Amino acid sequence: MTTIFCAEGNSTALRLQTSLFQMSGYAVLVANDPDTAIELAKKSPFEVAIVDDQFPHTSGIYLAREIRRVKPNVRIVFVSSSVRSAWEDIGEADEYVLEGESFEVLLQKVQNLVGSSLDDEVPLTRTRTMSQMAGNS
Repeated sequence: MTTIFCAEGNSTALRLQTSLFQMSGYAVLVANDPDTAIELAKKSPFEVAIVDDQFPHTSGIYLAREIRRVKPNVRIVFVSSSVRSAWEDIGEADEYVLEGESFEVLLQKVQNLVGSSLDDEVPLTRTRTMSQMAGNS
C-alpha cells in the first residue's frame, strides 16, 4: 500500500486530506508542524509528501528541502496558496496544486507520481474544493 505523508499547518485541512486519502486507499502519515514533519520523515517510510507552502516561523520550501535531504527519492507535492508561490516552490517539488483546486486534482497528481490510474472516483470532489470543504471559502 502506498503511504502519503501530509504536512499541513491547518488542522481542519489536515483531517480532510487524511480522510480523503484513506477513502482513496492510501495509508497516511500526518504532521501539523515542521519539526514533527522532519522527525517523521527521518524515521517513517512513505512515497509521496503533500507539503503546505506556509507554516508559522518557516516555509514549505524549507520543509521540502529537509524531506529531500533525508529521503532523496520521495515525491513532493506542494499545496500552494498562490500561483506566484507555486512557481517559486516548484523547484523543490515534483508537482503542485493551488488551495482552491479540488481534492480530485491533488489525488490525480499523487496517482500520476506513484504510477496509478484514477479508476475510482472520489464523489466529494465534484462540487467542492479543498478550501471549501475545510471551511476556508
